[in-house]
Amino acid sequence: MKLSSATFLLLAAVHQSAGELSCPTELTQSLYLTPTLDLYYDVVVATSVDEKNILCARLESRTEGWLGFGISPSGGMAPAEAVIGLPDDVTVLKYDMSQKSSSGVVPMDDDKQTLMNKSIVQENGSTVMAFSKYLDEDTYPLSDGENTCIFAEGGSNTFGYHGSSRGQFTLNLDTAASTTTDAPSMGDATTTQPPVAAPSDGNPSSPESAPSDGNPSSPDSGAKGRGVVGTMLISFGAVVVWFAM
Repeated sequence: MKLSSATFLLLAAVHQSAGELSCPTELTQSLYLTPTLDLYYDVVVATSVDEKNILCARLESRTEGWLGFGISPSGGMAPAEAVIGLPDDVTVLKYDMSQKSSSGVVPMDDDKQTLMNKSIVQENGSTVMAFSKYLDEDTYPLSDGENTCIFAEGGSNTFGYHGSSRGQFTLNLDTAASTTTDAPSMGDATTTQPPVAAPSDGNPSSPESAPSDGNPSSPDSGAKGRGVVGTMLISFGAVVVWFAM
């Protein structure tokens, strides 16, 4: 698995509002997660006490269905926190995941819905979810060092069981590391292959009702100015463990 060199971007003066950073127009880092799913990302570093470091992320799926990205110290579905995009509702929201059933996956309270630059769109059989989030927030912040994250691709546009298309990967935010293009070894880790074709128009396997919370979100145009402030290592390794654990 190959990664592009890890270059972190600083946005010098462009903000959406006071204390809020913006994402670069182009995300320079990428990760192959499955044959149908890729992650693109960058970290934007704060330069004042009124700002917080943010992760800018975009999941691109070559299928049609809901998408999920989560932070899970155990590597499993629960307990965890996730960003889930529902194409039919046109929502990208933060969820608490306390159980492996759909009843344990609930949207966070309104005061915790702090995602920025969020959107989910479908075109020509593909689904793209974009968002940015603060690194240091909620129960499971993203830290300097290794972070265990999870992902999932749904079989329909409303939230339900994802089948085998889910997994775990390690996100290493190491400010002291040298730049590399090689992913870390995962030892005896195994990978379950997800489906490579878009789901049919029939009913998905074991679907659940979609959450109704949230309003449609529109994509952000990105940053107008940025400067390179250093190099950092972000390396991932993918291994599958989400809903079916």
